Parts: sequence; C-alpha cells; structure tokens
Amino acid sequence: MKILTRRWFDLCDRASGLEFPFMRSDPRASVFDPDLYDEVVLSLYGEALEHLSYEMRSDRTLALPTSDDVVSCAKTIAERRVSARIDGIPEEVRHLVADPRLFCLGVCSPEVRNALDGIRRPLRDEADETYGRWAWHILEEVPGLGADAEMLAHALLEHRYECRTEGDTVHMGWKHSPYSIVLRGVRGPAPFPDSIYCRYLEMYRKDGVWMIELADRDGDCLTIECDGFSVSKGASP
Repeated sequence: MKILTRRWFDLCDRASGLEFPFMRSDPRASVFDPDLYDEVVLSLYGEALEHLSYEMRSDRTLALPTSDDVVSCAKTIAERRVSARIDGIPEEVRHLVADPRLFCLGVCSPEVRNALDGIRRPLRDEADETYGRWAWHILEEVPGLGADAEMLAHALLEHRYECRTEGDTVHMGWKHSPYSIVLRGVRGPAPFPDSIYCRYLEMYRKDGVWMIELADRDGDCLTIECDGFSVSKGASP
C-alpha cells in the first residue's frame, strides 16, 4: 500500500493503545493512597451483587449473600481485573502511575491523563491526515481510472471472497457478496490465495497493468497484478 503503509497501521495501534475512554481522572491518584483503592473496590459493590445474584440462580442457592459476601466478591473482581490489566499499562506513563492497581480499575491522576493525551494526540493527527489522503484516493482518484475501476473498488471494499484459479484467470465470489469478480491475465500473487478479505484498497495503473492493493484490518497486504477485470452481479463461482 502506497498511502496506508505499515506505518499508518502502527500509528493507529499505538494511538489505540493509549486510549482509555472509561478512565476516570482523580487528583488523589497522584500519590499512593490505599484508602482510594478501597473506595474504588467498594464502587464495584453493585457489580459484585449482580455476580452473586447470577450465581444464586445458577446454583439454586436459597441463602442470600451477606454484605460481607458482596464486599469479598468485589475484592475478588478487583484483584482479577488488576491481574488481567497490569501488563497493559503503557510504558510511556508507567513511571507516573502511583498505584497501578487504580489504573487497572479505571482511575488515574490528572498528570497521567494529560500525558496520555499529549502522546496520543500527534499520533492520531498523523493517522487522520493519512486516512484523509486515502479517502481522497478512493473518492476521487479511483473513479478517475474509469467506471469499471470504481465498480471493482466498490465490490471489493468490506467484502470477503473465495477465489478459484484457472490458468491466469481468477474467479472471485462469495454467497454473502452481491458481486462476482473475474481477474484476467493475473501476474501475481502466485499462488493466488483461496480467499481474501478487503478492508482497505488502493488501485493504480502501471505500464498498462492494474495494480490492486488490498489490506485487512490488521494491515496484512496483498498486491494483485492483472491485465483486466470484470464485475457482475451474482453468487460465488
């Protein structure tokens, strides 16, 4: 991919790794405060009560849980959450986190929140600028290659296809896609994959050859080189 390069996917991954939309900022988290941790654990009381209620229905338990039972369950939920999330604290702010347990439970200091925003913002801005350039390619440059190219892009984007190869011709279709695609004079890749999924696409002409570059959500790319193609309504071949 010429526009959505590996760097773009990495930028998106890094920015996403610094996003914690449900994180609550609390000035008391600037220092290690056991009382704040206990307060956050007790805020899980309702979740713990719901958990115990579900267990009662599942086990047909008749005895109602006591308040101590609910508090104990809340502590268990918190401990499990901390254990599952402790390694996910971003290295960039780990030195600012006074109590990693709180971060794992969705509470951070204003300093940590500002640091996360400051690191993420330029990454997201660059990623958004690149995505805008790609959107221009899809909306303006691909239609400039002709109606057939525009139709192919529409058929490929956000669709999965099963592929059948006959010599240098590839037939593509899938029961859940309204389109069938035929690629003629295919020069690569070899061997052609049995199935493809296209989340992002770029199309170019180079020395009379169509260059169709596909990428999935993870950024794994596939470049198709062919002499021509056709798109029609229909089920998989």
